[in-house]
Amino acid sequence: MCLRATGSVVGDLQGEAAGGQLGGDGRGPGAGVFRDVGEPFADDEPASLVVAPALILISDVLHALRGWESDGLGGMFHVLGALVFTLVGVRDATWTTDGMAAALLVAGSIGVAGNVAYGFDSVHVALGDTSLVDQAGAAVLIKPLGLFFPLTMLLCAVAVRHVAPRWAAVVIGLSALAFPVANIGNIPALGVAVGVATVVGFGALAMRPVRSPSPATPAASAAG
Repeated sequence: MCLRATGSVVGDLQGEAAGGQLGGDGRGPGAGVFRDVGEPFADDEPASLVVAPALILISDVLHALRGWESDGLGGMFHVLGALVFTLVGVRDATWTTDGMAAALLVAGSIGVAGNVAYGFDSVHVALGDTSLVDQAGAAVLIKPLGLFFPLTMLLCAVAVRHVAPRWAAVVIGLSALAFPVANIGNIPALGVAVGVATVVGFGALAMRPVRSPSPATPAASAAG
């Protein structure tokens, strides 16, 4: 029921953003159509697309220089970047269909929770506490929650593939796949590379106008 409600809300937002242009094909808001993005960021604030990846990159660099589990400052930037990434997920959800938007918002809420948990875990370890990753029992919850963050990035890549520069969607998708490898494998250099790629991919969405998805209309289908 929550998924249906989320899809309905996103559909209404997409319908309003389209400025009434969705009625021409007989489908109203929430019918699984794309948002109209013909005006490049005329009414949107692209700051989150730059700030969130930048904060995460700073965290990656600090962890690489000072150690993944010995730097409280890196953990702080990790938490802040994860929180701001919430806005990235919401933003990307307006560029896709209702079903994908609902999946992105649900996975994003879980992924942000997991990523924030890992950030605070870094802070705790830097202060001399034991890492949750090394504990059993309820502490293991942090691991599956954390995996939802790269899943969220992957869903973002899928969500923007019809409206963003194609290479940007590919870069975001590859970053999502490499993210768990760098973090689970404790590979600092790869972690920084993933951070840079994430900044480039999402930054492209903020700095360049997105392409209108131009889905096939009934008229065009009949003509074909």
